[in-house]
Amino acid sequence: MMKLKDEKKEELKRDIQHPDNERQKREFMDAEQKEELKKESGKKRKIDPEDELKSREDFRDKKGKKE
Repeated sequence: MMKLKDEKKEELKRDIQHPDNERQKREFMDAEQKEELKKESGKKRKIDPEDELKSREDFRDKKGKKE
């Protein structure tokens, strides 16, 4: 019989005590549904594509400087 790792046990215990229905729904979504959810959440935040591009460039610059 397999024993669950302690982390998994804790996660299951939390789910039983405080179920997160949204997380459970996300886990069972297929790829198309996940993409749609990402698009919807992006719309809610109203991210300007130029700002997003700039933040990605900034991230790459910072990452490159660390190396």
